[in-house]
Amino acid sequence: MSEPQKKFRLGIPLLGKGATTHLHRKMLIQAIQKKGVEVCFLVREDYADLLEPIPGCHYITYHPPEVSGRISQKILDFCQSMRRLYPRKDLFRKWQYRTLSKSNPSLLGKLFHGFQHRMAGSKQIMKFFGFIEGLIYRSIESKTHDSFLLDQLLVLGVGSPIDSLSLPITWWGLKKGIPVVHFVGNYDSLSSNGFRGHPIKKVLVWGPNMLRDARDLHGIPEERIQVIGSIRYNDLDSRKKQPREEFFKQRGLKATAKTLTFAGFFFEFHYFEIISVFKQLKKTIENLQLILRIYPNKRLLRSPFMELLIEHTENMKDIYISLADPFYRKGEKDRVVLQIEEEELWDILNYSDVLVNVFSTIAVEASIFDKPVINMWYFQKTRGLLKEPVYLDYPLQWHLQRLMSYGAIKTAVNQEELMNLIRDALLNPPACREERKKMVEEECGLLDGQAAERLVACCLGQT
Repeated sequence: MSEPQKKFRLGIPLLGKGATTHLHRKMLIQAIQKKGVEVCFLVREDYADLLEPIPGCHYITYHPPEVSGRISQKILDFCQSMRRLYPRKDLFRKWQYRTLSKSNPSLLGKLFHGFQHRMAGSKQIMKFFGFIEGLIYRSIESKTHDSFLLDQLLVLGVGSPIDSLSLPITWWGLKKGIPVVHFVGNYDSLSSNGFRGHPIKKVLVWGPNMLRDARDLHGIPEERIQVIGSIRYNDLDSRKKQPREEFFKQRGLKATAKTLTFAGFFFEFHYFEIISVFKQLKKTIENLQLILRIYPNKRLLRSPFMELLIEHTENMKDIYISLADPFYRKGEKDRVVLQIEEEELWDILNYSDVLVNVFSTIAVEASIFDKPVINMWYFQKTRGLLKEPVYLDYPLQWHLQRLMSYGAIKTAVNQEELMNLIRDALLNPPACREERKKMVEEECGLLDGQAAERLVACCLGQT
């Protein structure tokens, strides 16, 4: 009697919130399991009790290897700091270089920073730093992986210094001879996070711009790059939507009103500012309501200002608070958020008329739903504090410059501009529709509901 055929075993590390958001998804896992593939999640210890298990999957606690010795750690830190400065021609990197130079007034310091800046223009030098890191990671013996066998690893990220969680496990896979497929989870991961930290045999990207970033910025041969679309956004058309009337009624809003949504970031000021703007707009736009989407950051939510804002606005007419932190309302305020609340978010974007944000990924998401997008980019002016906000040059980053180049997103640098842009967007929603469409096509690739199937085919070598 013949033995049952051994299943192909795919290991998926869940080492950060990005991996849990993009890869720990029932829709994706079901597509993998349909091909007879066995899924094994490698979960960092502090995430093990926080994840809701997906049926049919194995979960193994992952213990990240510890670098022994101060010298090895200093070498790793230096190599990653160098890779972070790539690409040199990025306007934000140039600003970083000028900032570093000003912070070190000595001639020797300026020469050193100038030397760093020059090296950050070479892919070969960046690859060399990655090679040095690889020697250190290969020398570390893992305490986790030798107890089971994997046929392949599917790893989020390419070892960029800003998102370096994929580094140790990728080098471990290469050391053990396990094929590694890398998946890029966000539209800015290849453009603004520095140079990759390890070799790439196969990388899965969203669309045309990611392909160009992988090829031109990271020097990955085009035959190793597969365009599959965005896993997170690919099935938005097929998802079950809450009916419009029910959606608004459940939130104490009106289905007939114009809906302004604000998606904030870390800064308390912007949440209070949008309420002020909303109140002023109400004087001339009677049938207007506001949805506040609050960023799932624990420091922000613990802020006395934000607690006051949430308490003050929850019962206000024409304002609804949406919390990306799914545990905040349950009283589990300290529980780590591994996956933000999405279902309400997609309905909000579907039924909103205008989105205001602070240079975030939600601008791309709103454009998928063909909604006008406005950046609020001004800060509270207070005497005695910093002359300029520390994030003033944030929009210079490569990926944000590219988003702005489509002409689909407007930016307000003061309150009057913001109010005028909101009025214009409410009066003429189709404006910039073609620009939004082009941005989504270039950044996200195909949104045909088949991204999960393409990912599985790439992992199994069927493309």
